[in-house]
Amino acid sequence: MVYSPVGFLGRAIAQDKGISSVGAACQPFLNRTSSFPSAFLPVPGRQVWAPGKARWRVYNRLTYTFSQQLLWSFIRAPANRALSGVDGSSPLPRLSHLKELNESGELILNGWSPRVLPHPPDWGDNLPITGYWTLPDGAGWTPPGDLVEFLECGPAPVVIGFGSIAGEDPQELRDLLVGALRRARRRGVVLTGWSGLSNAEFPEDVYSIPEAPHDWIFSKAEAVIHHGGAGTTGASLRSGNPTIVMPFYADQLFWARRVAHLEAGVATLPRAKMSASRLAEAIEQATNDWKIKVRAQTLGRDLRSENGVEVATKYIYQMLQNR
Repeated sequence: MVYSPVGFLGRAIAQDKGISSVGAACQPFLNRTSSFPSAFLPVPGRQVWAPGKARWRVYNRLTYTFSQQLLWSFIRAPANRALSGVDGSSPLPRLSHLKELNESGELILNGWSPRVLPHPPDWGDNLPITGYWTLPDGAGWTPPGDLVEFLECGPAPVVIGFGSIAGEDPQELRDLLVGALRRARRRGVVLTGWSGLSNAEFPEDVYSIPEAPHDWIFSKAEAVIHHGGAGTTGASLRSGNPTIVMPFYADQLFWARRVAHLEAGVATLPRAKMSASRLAEAIEQATNDWKIKVRAQTLGRDLRSENGVEVATKYIYQMLQNR
């Protein structure tokens, strides 16, 4: 049984049935460290890989206790309702059982690259950082003909996508993006996703499409703008193009700061504080700064040499063999 940070129910069922279980996280959350804070509670105004003074090491560890208990308070009731149908199961306690998980030595896979966020010294061998877990590439995907024509008729565009982010004012978001592209004198491709932009009207120099394989469309970009989700950040960095992160909430601010710390892109203001002029400045910085461009290309090449799925699979097989 492979369970995610919001899938504690899977671990409970596995224990009840005597099945081996493995944790799988795409951001720092399940296991505490003093090296950097929980992805859901980054230190205000600080880079994430800088434990520094003792008070920050203590703070970093406490962020895991707080964020784990916060999530636990949301999922405990529905998990208990589900477990009520499992023979012999006991109700989950009010306090998060992640303290026990942290002390158990169980295998938990971390699906990001150690080149992006290194293995902290206080994590054991049971907490490997495997590299990103990527889907098969989009080589078999057939792009719409008008998208191919758009890409071929001008300079490489800025590709923009916010994945599963929803609840935004589509018109305001559309005006922000178009305004920024115009100020930066760049063409754009917008992946509308769940943002509500699918019905928005864009000028001729901005192409919109509901979705496209990240590896394919990012490879056509001059730079990539996204929300900073763990998977999208990995895909953007793998492309080798400068990454511009405009975080909305949750772990997105954590990854935005990490991108900036790696000098592979630009971390902008959060969405709530963003303006067209500020986003245009981020575009110009990401596309004109040679240091960012070279660093992005080098990091992208290194990330493409990794195979996180293969590494994670080997750990699972090794665990089963040693059982």
